[in-house]
Amino acid sequence: MAFFRVAGLIEAPPSRVWDLLRDWEGSARWMVDATSVEVVGPQREGVGTKVRAVTKIAGIALRDHFTVTGWEPERMIAIMHHRWPIRGLAWWELEPAGSGTFFEWAEELDPPFGSLGEFGGSVLRRPIERVLAASMRKLKALAETGAV
Repeated sequence: MAFFRVAGLIEAPPSRVWDLLRDWEGSARWMVDATSVEVVGPQREGVGTKVRAVTKIAGIALRDHFTVTGWEPERMIAIMHHRWPIRGLAWWELEPAGSGTFFEWAEELDPPFGSLGEFGGSVLRRPIERVLAASMRKLKALAETGAV
């Protein structure tokens, strides 16, 4: 298992951050590794929503398919990644913090290639968390000012 986490304060109310998170196609505006994101099927919100994305990691395009497995408005979205090599759980949690929002993004992934993948996950932890942190900074800018 490989675990990645970033967290911090966003000076915007949870409702504003939530609106950005639930806008699946719009997430490519703030996720630095996402090149496209689209909802599959008519369901756009809640548990069972299916999403496809293309992300670039180290210059390599990866197709990601995931399903929403947890949905608590203005509090939490959890997803299950299904497509190799990205498999496992991920979640965003929001907690009111004064006039802002404490935001946490965590990923608990099953790396490919067994113990070799586990080792790779540990070696890549910091670079992957830097990508998540860069995305979080863009989300923060968008939530706080409306600009990325």
